[in-house]
Amino acid sequence: MKSESTINYIFNFQRIKLYILLFVLVVAGSFFSVTAQTLKSDIRLSFVKDSATVSGNELHFNTLKIWNTSARAYEGTLVFNGPANWRVISFNASQVTIQAGDTLWIPVRVSCSPDATGAITYLVHGSFRVAGNSVTTTTYLTVPPISKWDFQTFSSSSYITENYPYTSFQLKLRNLGNTHELIRLDYKLGKILTFRTDAENHSPVEYVSLLPYKDTTITRTITLQQNLSYAERLRYERNWKESAISLSASTEMLRKSSEIQIKKLSSSYNHLRAQTNSPLNFDYNIYNLMSNQLPRSNLNVYGNILFQGSSEIQYNVGFQNMNFQKDQVFDFDRQIIYNLRYIDTRSNILLSYNTYTGGLHSINGRGISGNFEINKLHKLSYSFIQNPFTNDMGGSVGYETRIKGVSINTQFTQEFNPFDGYSASSVLGGARFTIFKFHRFNVNLLGSYASYKNINGRDTAALGMSYRFNYSV
Repeated sequence: MKSESTINYIFNFQRIKLYILLFVLVVAGSFFSVTAQTLKSDIRLSFVKDSATVSGNELHFNTLKIWNTSARAYEGTLVFNGPANWRVISFNASQVTIQAGDTLWIPVRVSCSPDATGAITYLVHGSFRVAGNSVTTTTYLTVPPISKWDFQTFSSSSYITENYPYTSFQLKLRNLGNTHELIRLDYKLGKILTFRTDAENHSPVEYVSLLPYKDTTITRTITLQQNLSYAERLRYERNWKESAISLSASTEMLRKSSEIQIKKLSSSYNHLRAQTNSPLNFDYNIYNLMSNQLPRSNLNVYGNILFQGSSEIQYNVGFQNMNFQKDQVFDFDRQIIYNLRYIDTRSNILLSYNTYTGGLHSINGRGISGNFEINKLHKLSYSFIQNPFTNDMGGSVGYETRIKGVSINTQFTQEFNPFDGYSASSVLGGARFTIFKFHRFNVNLLGSYASYKNINGRDTAALGMSYRFNYSV
């Protein structure tokens, strides 16, 4: 165990160290306090202009005066501080030495932020720092207020329909100035109009707080009054003011207004179709009633039948030149006409008393013809026809495609007469294209082989070529 003398020695040593630490702290604190008091009493700072008015498009010029009233020199750092986004141009953070009894003049330029809020005074500080202590002075810069705001509507009219009895209008407020604006909005509705009751805001007066350089868009929903009598509604609809919304935006210094006309649209529409588009039509006429010729009659039945899926059938059946005499012989080929056409999004089929194959080699008469669209680039055409007067029969098959702006078409045609031995085969090739946007060309070439082996004096065969060229502008 340690002796009592040893314990006392250790205790006294710790106490001596504590006294020394306290002495050092007191001396250091006194030194810094004296230094700070000496700096503030020896160095003086001030701006030549302690207050001024500045704007965002010009520089503010000022001068910082520093003078030393003591008999010793000071060396320190000169620092300037201003509001955020402001620029203070000078010898910032540079070492400055002030001799005893000397005076320094430091030029300063201040550029305020272009979006600085007006009617507010901002502070710019200048500080001289020595060993952690500083002397500071302040200049006060005021940004003058600029009140400039705009008010506009997106449209001068809006519409209400029977299917949707509501309409919305929008107005835009823009604060182009540098001060806060409190704008009052007044809505004056015609007697035939009212705000939508379930809308968020349907007050006739509204206040909008708008920050500098900001804008806002306001949307309101309008509907028609439902509790008006028939006489009131009729009277108000004749007065355009009762179907209008008068809008005004105002502050203490300025007032702006606009107007929106609310129009009611009819939701009904009558589509007047041509008579031939109805499903069933009859057309009967009689002539030669006032001549010495026998009376003749014509009868036509026609119509257009529409189906779901964009398909329809058009038909026309007629009987011509009928005299209703006992000795009349009805000529089917000459006195009856018929056309039956089926159309949908990809097909067009015609069954008719008079159709043709098309192309340079054509057969006309009664039969069927049509086309079928495989897709947007490929299309087929076909026909089978018999002429009741010449007894010629034939058919054709065609194909059309499009390659890089050029339409190419081909067709094979076969024609024959079973009574006189005549027959012919033809191959058609052609192209359609456009040059310089407005110039269109169409070229067709046809090679044919014909045989006349049973015709008197023409027991032979022939090869031939035909061509066709079209140009349009």
